[in-house]
Amino acid sequence: MKTFALLVSIMVSVSAALAGEVPVSSDPIPFHSVTVSNNVILATLPDSPRWIVAYGIDDRRQTKPGESFTLKDGASLLLAEHHLSYQVTAQLAPTPGLKIESRFNASSFGRTNTDKSYFIPAK
Repeated sequence: MKTFALLVSIMVSVSAALAGEVPVSSDPIPFHSVTVSNNVILATLPDSPRWIVAYGIDDRRQTKPGESFTLKDGASLLLAEHHLSYQVTAQLAPTPGLKIESRFNASSFGRTNTDKSYFIPAK
């Protein structure tokens, strides 16, 4: 019975991944656009997926479709969804944009976690 439950769990996870409900280990860019204006970074999410966001001291909630975040230099936020999370930090100099620390938690798939760092320049 335990084997059957494990098999069903794996099948659901794989089906969800194929349907796009669980991110794959390659990192999609979490923002629709990243711009700079008046010494702040404006980061706008696409309409989907919806994320859990930790922004500021007490702001932990689900994002709205197409929501934008205004980030001063050094300000950060955390986006999380299923197995993927992003720690996002605004940078104005030397190149304006967002520093991203991502983590794909694949332990429930029997794989190791994948951590990546990259930069999204503002336009």
